[in-house]
Amino acid sequence: MATGLYKQIAQARPSGTATGVLYTPGTNKTAKVTAIFLANTTGTAAVFSIYHDKDGSTFDETTALYFAQSLAANTTLLIQFSSEFGIFMNDSAGNMGFRQGTSEAITVTLYGIEEILGTSRGGS
Repeated sequence: MATGLYKQIAQARPSGTATGVLYTPGTNKTAKVTAIFLANTTGTAAVFSIYHDKDGSTFDETTALYFAQSLAANTTLLIQFSSEFGIFMNDSAGNMGFRQGTSEAITVTLYGIEEILGTSRGGS
C-alpha cells in the first residue's frame, strides 16, 4: 500500500443479531485496517464475532478473526495492529463481517488506510 489517508473506514451499531457486512473496499480501492474499536454500550456483557473473507462474503468459522468473544458491560476493546501489519483488503469482492449476540449492544468502528487505485493519495 502506498500513501493513502488514515481515516475511519467503517462504523456500525447493528439493530439485529444476524451477521452483516461491515466493510467492503469497493471497486478500484484497497484498504488496510489498522485498528478495530468495539464499544459495548449496554449494562450487560455481549458476544461478538468479526470475519474477513478476502474474496467473498462467507461469514462462519472458516473466516473468523474473533469468534463468539464476550465483551464486558460498558467497556471498549481496541484491537490494534503494528504499522507493518493489518487486515489487507485488495479485492472488491472481499468483505469484513460483524455479528453480535444482542441487538444494538456493540458499536464497531474500523480505522485504517483506504486508497483509490491510480492515485497518490486516497480517501475523502
